[in-house]
Amino acid sequence: MYFIVGLGNPGPEYERTRHNVGFMALDALAQRFGVSFHFAQKWNGEVAKIPNGFLIKPHTYMNESGVCVQKVIHFYDHSSLILPSKRGGNLELRNVFVFHDDLDMKVGTHKFIFGKGPKVHNGVNSIREHLGTDQFWYVRFGIDGRDPGTRIEPQTYVLSPFTSDEQPLMKKAIVAEVEKVYQILK
Repeated sequence: MYFIVGLGNPGPEYERTRHNVGFMALDALAQRFGVSFHFAQKWNGEVAKIPNGFLIKPHTYMNESGVCVQKVIHFYDHSSLILPSKRGGNLELRNVFVFHDDLDMKVGTHKFIFGKGPKVHNGVNSIREHLGTDQFWYVRFGIDGRDPGTRIEPQTYVLSPFTSDEQPLMKKAIVAEVEKVYQILK
């Protein structure tokens, strides 16, 4: 069973911001599968069932994304998630994919990599903490389009929308990564 997570913040004020590229990618993946999300109160997130797993959009806000993710995975797949205190080593969760923004990468760039995420990302860190491992698939989307001479603080910048020049770059990146993951899952 696969668990595909998109990171973002709920609400219309965040809908088109850089920090919500994970939600944007999951919406595209849901469309590719022909499924719709429904809100699940017990996990505080949106979930869509795909033939061999679930798409998950946490509504816990970025910094607490791991709370929702851990609850969904633990409910559906007890075999792949053992609480960190009950095991040793760094468990590999090859059935978990996390789509997220990455401020360390330029706008429009993207990476699909196992076990290596961004240096600093509160949503990803929350998932690492709640799953007790950093060994899962990272689907990283570059969002940095800042001018080096006029750097905007990261906390403000990630909540800004993509410019009209950046939007086609992001759409192309999302389509590319969604198709990779879709081919793996189908």
